[in-house]
Amino acid sequence: MLFAFPQVRLRFKEIQRSKEKLTSHVTREEFQEAYCELCTRPDVYFLLVQLSQDRECLDPQDLRLFLETEQGLSLATTEGCWELLKRYEPSAQGRERGLLGLDGFARYLQSPECQLLDPEHLGVCQDMNLPLSHYYISTSYRSYLLDDQVHGRADLGGLTKALQSGCRCLELGITDGPEGEPLLGVVNKYAFLTSQYPLLLYLCHRCSPGQQRTMAHHLKKVFGSRLYKPEALHVSLGGRATTLPSPEQLKGRILIVGKKLPPEEDGSDGEEELGVVLVVPPPSQPRKLTLHKDLSDLVAVVRTSSRSFYAQRGSNKQSQSPPSKDLVQFTKRTLTRVRPSSVRLDSSNPNPQGYWKGGVQLVALNQQTPGAMLDLHRGRFSQNGGCGYVLRPAVMRDAVSYFSAHTHGCVPGVPPQTLRIKVISAHNLPKPQGSGAKGEVIDPYVVLEVHGVPADCAEQRTRTAAQNQDEPMFDETFEFQVNMPELALLRFVVLDDDYIGDDFIGQYSVAFECLQPGYRNVPLLGLAGDPLPHTSLFVHVSFYVREILISVSG
Repeated sequence: MLFAFPQVRLRFKEIQRSKEKLTSHVTREEFQEAYCELCTRPDVYFLLVQLSQDRECLDPQDLRLFLETEQGLSLATTEGCWELLKRYEPSAQGRERGLLGLDGFARYLQSPECQLLDPEHLGVCQDMNLPLSHYYISTSYRSYLLDDQVHGRADLGGLTKALQSGCRCLELGITDGPEGEPLLGVVNKYAFLTSQYPLLLYLCHRCSPGQQRTMAHHLKKVFGSRLYKPEALHVSLGGRATTLPSPEQLKGRILIVGKKLPPEEDGSDGEEELGVVLVVPPPSQPRKLTLHKDLSDLVAVVRTSSRSFYAQRGSNKQSQSPPSKDLVQFTKRTLTRVRPSSVRLDSSNPNPQGYWKGGVQLVALNQQTPGAMLDLHRGRFSQNGGCGYVLRPAVMRDAVSYFSAHTHGCVPGVPPQTLRIKVISAHNLPKPQGSGAKGEVIDPYVVLEVHGVPADCAEQRTRTAAQNQDEPMFDETFEFQVNMPELALLRFVVLDDDYIGDDFIGQYSVAFECLQPGYRNVPLLGLAGDPLPHTSLFVHVSFYVREILISVSG
């Protein structure tokens, strides 16, 4: 635990005042008393007392009962509890007697074993041998542009960060010019440092045929054997899902996504429509582009025309809502991509959950723009080791299934669940960035958000803690109904309550399927997704399958 100097000094003064001391000298006994009080977490102490029946320590049998009934470890053994006790109990006497005291219990609850995210998901844990279209793919959109999308300067560091964060599809905007290799060199250097699964390079170019030939030369020279060269059938953004290879088959390979000449065209005179599969809002008339055979031959994923699942332009009731049920069926057989509107000026992001629930595999986001949308993106792709590929729900992969992205009730074949979360406390909360003028006082509260299908979307919050509490106790319980667990994301947001405007302190987003039951530590992240040192929430999580009563009249 971390403490501010004024907090420590105040406690020493209180101790000395209680003993009517006039000197500021601190004795050994006073130091020990203050240390024990400051380092004792009330939430952990009360839990330990409850579990040990007022003995303030746990033996291996108590620990095993706790692991089985609270932490969901049904296979816990007495021998394993002894090992856990020896690992976390700091006192030699406690280890010899087989007793886990308050300090050891607190160390266990703050260890990686008690993180909210199931450690199984820290590595690749899903089947990677299914067709490419069966996966959500982490996708970046113009992440090399700083500031805005019109006048923003390019920075290769944006591409580096996107690749290091696990992005497996990059969009590269290319125009005529002499410089090409430095950009490709950066991509080649960082392509597989975070993930070994295939990298898709989405080429958006306005190049002349001569420059396309130069581009093809650079691609082959820089990427070498990593460049996937289609021999027979080409993967198509408009093709059948069964024709797509798997991520496992394409490990360590770079696939070029772009327009391609028809098979009968062997010259440089072919023309194709320039566009993407799905654009929000729908694009205007596609422009024409003359293709060169050298670049066309390197294209492994064929980009087809744009398609809209929205009301027609010009209508007074144009819909900007998430995709309809037609999109769910469309993505069962088609690898599909959605990107932010090209007419906006800033680098804002759409809500990716609105398109994931429609089955869209490639939801392109500006990775350089922090905020809630990017938080959800990180939460989604953390459920498979951050490799950039996450298996879509079974109802989006099965040829015959009945699922609508707009479902407001139970999903056929999917048992609904109830998620119960008790927010117990928060620890080492920092002051919000840029809040220096507000003094030392913070008034924190916690918002819990569930993102998923419409029936699952919900938001609840705790009360606001008393002033100047960086270690607030909440002890509040919330329930959420989750009809589609495979799509649901849970987001914790800690805010500072202020009459001018509530300031952001920290957040953490996680997929429902990654949750561990029991008493868990929630490590909070800053606005840019970086860990906040020693800052966390302490929660209790439980979930169970809801019973559904169906009455049949006849």
